[in-house]
Amino acid sequence: MMLTADLVSTIIPASIAFIGVLLSVLLSYLVSVRKLKIENENLIESKKKTFSEVLQAERIKLYPGIYETISDFVKFYRVESKIPFEKLQELYRTISNFDSKYGLFFSTNTTYTSAQLLQEMRKAITTNADINDRAVVVSLFNFIGSFELSLKRDIGVFLIDTKDASKLKFDSYEGLLSEMGEKMIKTWDQ
Repeated sequence: MMLTADLVSTIIPASIAFIGVLLSVLLSYLVSVRKLKIENENLIESKKKTFSEVLQAERIKLYPGIYETISDFVKFYRVESKIPFEKLQELYRTISNFDSKYGLFFSTNTTYTSAQLLQEMRKAITTNADINDRAVVVSLFNFIGSFELSLKRDIGVFLIDTKDASKLKFDSYEGLLSEMGEKMIKTWDQ
């Protein structure tokens, strides 16, 4: 079969038009897929933001109570210079109950520091006596300090009160605790 000049002159423009339509459809498809992907990402980010705001509001309602309990415990120790067994047991029950009831609102770090604190308190409680051993007291208060810092971080305290993070002498809350830990223990001993 021989192609005539009329047939070729008809096929070439039709082919060009078909390729143009095909490219247009492909480009339209790619643009639509990209647009849907961006809209989906925006929707996910919006939901994350909403969830974060709700979670933050709940934390702000719940955390001050346990923080106050821990703060009162620390103040009691400063006055008494020892940790009475009953006070330690009471604090253990309070933190354990709080963890069971509201642990769902904890960040990963707060979950971890809570578990560490409870474990350390359980070890101290097994003595069935007042805690007078400085090493045990320092260890307990380091774990208490870590838990307090985690609670503060969860509600954003350090995001608000730190105007210039580059001036901080620590790069983590554990760093803050190790920097402040000995200073805090020294003030408790006075």
